[in-house]
Amino acid sequence: MPELLHLGYKRSGVVELPKNLLWGFCGIIVTVQPNYLKPLGERLMKWTGPTFCLLLLALLSACSGAPDLSMVMEATATPAKPNPTLNIFSQDDALDQATLDNFESQFGLKVNYATFASDASGLADIRTGLANYDLVVLSDTLVGTLRSNGLFAPLNQENIPNLKNLDPAFANPLYDPGNRYCVPYQWGTMGLGYRRQGAEQNSPGWADFFEANTSPRLGLPDDSRLSLAAALLYLGYSPNTTDELEIAQARQLLENHAGQIVVYPPASGSTLLAGGQVDFLFARSGTIFALRDRDPTLEYAIPLEGAPMWVDNLCLLRGADQPKLAETFINYILEAPVSAGLTQATHNSLTNSAALTLLKETHRPDPLLYPDADTRQRLFSLVNIGPASAQHYDQIWAELTNSFEKAETN
Repeated sequence: MPELLHLGYKRSGVVELPKNLLWGFCGIIVTVQPNYLKPLGERLMKWTGPTFCLLLLALLSACSGAPDLSMVMEATATPAKPNPTLNIFSQDDALDQATLDNFESQFGLKVNYATFASDASGLADIRTGLANYDLVVLSDTLVGTLRSNGLFAPLNQENIPNLKNLDPAFANPLYDPGNRYCVPYQWGTMGLGYRRQGAEQNSPGWADFFEANTSPRLGLPDDSRLSLAAALLYLGYSPNTTDELEIAQARQLLENHAGQIVVYPPASGSTLLAGGQVDFLFARSGTIFALRDRDPTLEYAIPLEGAPMWVDNLCLLRGADQPKLAETFINYILEAPVSAGLTQATHNSLTNSAALTLLKETHRPDPLLYPDADTRQRLFSLVNIGPASAQHYDQIWAELTNSFEKAETN
């Protein structure tokens, strides 16, 4: 290599540089001895004006024959950051895959979607694996139970402008005042699925099971509050009662019909009704409507004696890695077209006024999914009854299920 002290010289007014040095500038690493740095700097400082421009042109011209720079650039480039991941924990049928896929595509990220089969199992997993999730889908009953346990983080509602689309009936629920931690996005009822026997058949109620002479079979979810609610409503009691005498009467009623009852894991009772293993299936409205799409002889009824209603919520968990991304997802779900598409996939009812208006343009809402005022008077939310009463319900239900048939799980 020529001495860098003499790296440039003029010929006819043009600064020329040795070709091997230009290659050094264009991708080959050049080792410069320290004693050359000072004279090199002094010489470069003198190259100003037109002379310096000509020097740059010479450098660019020489680079056209220089080695490929891609290897050098690849070796020195900062590695691309992986797409962020939003972790959601949900009931099996609470969100559909197309909605999640569209969110990933629109926002350029990854959604990790894990599911649980029942409130009880979901609750246990949330408590033990809190750090693994950002968002969780929970029923209003569980939100009311967990709100004071410190499992949720407050939402930054400035990141959720589509909250304005919420139906006022869901905008300030008792189980989460002001939607501080959770946003309701769909709702429905717990009613009776059955197979229609004739055009004149009336919608069944609880009396059609508990008073029937033909010993019909009833599928009940493996959930203490929901299943005891069926007996309590038939007896004319509140499904939120903490009166031990009323609960004991409900227990006795179910024991009297033990041979007719099949207990199924929540979210997996569809095959019982579709396969004719039960005459009535106490299940979510969306579950029965999804079955009815495949078999038009199946129907859904809200019992005259009353029925529980439920609301699914998107809740931000404490310690979430991606709180802002979680709020972005909530805002996305509350977009009117997204909510309308989701309800058609899940067959549940909308909490979103703007989406319902959009849906009415092409569909006539089913009165069983959007009950009239009289029917809604017969609907009951299952509220937090306190740990002692909740444990009492669980204990009675555990003892009852020993005498009930258990549905096989897939």
